[in-house]
Amino acid sequence: MKTICLIYGYSARNAGDLAITLGAIDVLKSLGCQVKLFSRYKYQQNDYIESERYLRERYGNDLEIFESPFFLDRSSNLFSSLVHYMSGAAVVFGLKSNKQFCQQLLDSDCVIFNGGNLFRCHSFIDYARLCALMYPLKVAKSAHVPYMIFPQSASTINEMGQKILFPLLEGACKVFFREKESYDYMGELMPSGNFEQTIDLAFFINKDTLLSVKRKKMIAITLRFHTVGDIGYLPEKYIEDIFERMGNYVTALKCEYEFVVVVQTDKDYLKSQQFATKHSLRLIKSNDPMELLYIYRSVSLLIGMRLHSIILSLSVGTPCFGLFYKQWGLKNPGMMNSFGMPYTMMDEPSETVSDVKAIHDLIANIDKHSVAIMEKVNTEYKNMVTNFISII
Repeated sequence: MKTICLIYGYSARNAGDLAITLGAIDVLKSLGCQVKLFSRYKYQQNDYIESERYLRERYGNDLEIFESPFFLDRSSNLFSSLVHYMSGAAVVFGLKSNKQFCQQLLDSDCVIFNGGNLFRCHSFIDYARLCALMYPLKVAKSAHVPYMIFPQSASTINEMGQKILFPLLEGACKVFFREKESYDYMGELMPSGNFEQTIDLAFFINKDTLLSVKRKKMIAITLRFHTVGDIGYLPEKYIEDIFERMGNYVTALKCEYEFVVVVQTDKDYLKSQQFATKHSLRLIKSNDPMELLYIYRSVSLLIGMRLHSIILSLSVGTPCFGLFYKQWGLKNPGMMNSFGMPYTMMDEPSETVSDVKAIHDLIANIDKHSVAIMEKVNTEYKNMVTNFISII
């Protein structure tokens, strides 16, 4: 049995982040691997406690879980953040020893950096964060332990980011990208023979325990009101435009379909509740990917602004219509293009009538779309497993 170190396990407060972690673990376990998961959080942080509780309920003790070597918390006050950054920098640059973490990490056959949207660097803060996140790969590379990178998306990477990323990407056995746009972008920046295009890990969650359900004449909605990385709210004008655009869809379709607003990350709750109240819609809040998979399997369509709401919906064969801002990066249009799903960019002019027609067409051809979606997911799973087996 191969022992795999998975870096990192994400928060249970955001269903998308948790879905990536579940997908990664389930892929590895389907291949008979023993998984050692390193959380992105310290033992004392609520995010660690909540995610560990969820993972223990799903996997029992058949999963080793360790804390992060760094204290990464963007919600900390300025002084605490400065202390944590200085402590992390001391470890990254070899001024402070972290023998226990290195021993735990290197006691494995392969190190895997978990999927996500982490290939971005716009500022010095991004650079510092990237240095910390990539530290385990630096340790693995120095010790000649093979490592690979599970499906990532990419955004703008400045020269500072390229200096820390490129040597590690070059040394990886394989680097997966979760959409063509990111694959092409990184290929132009750094032509390499070890890049592979696939889809998001959340598609590969084991659904054997998921109950079957009859689809209702219902449309689910997910809303997003934050900038890239969910660091802060979008400008108020953007939020007003979201309310107006999504409200137009509800008004145009409400006589034919029941609507439900789904909230799968805590940060979206307040404004999503305001939207649901304004249009007298039911609201469901859940951070559990398995609960969400059941919900999305029961509806005819998702109009989604959250990437992982779309991914979870597609993974159970439910077609989607996307609504995005360009600043959210390549991952959103990339995912929709990959599955042939229509979408609208909020930054560009669009007619509600044409969007509603696209939504009607999706629902009218739901069986055809569902079959095509599931065929693609199964093909991508087989390809990724084949690539992985050849390495381990």
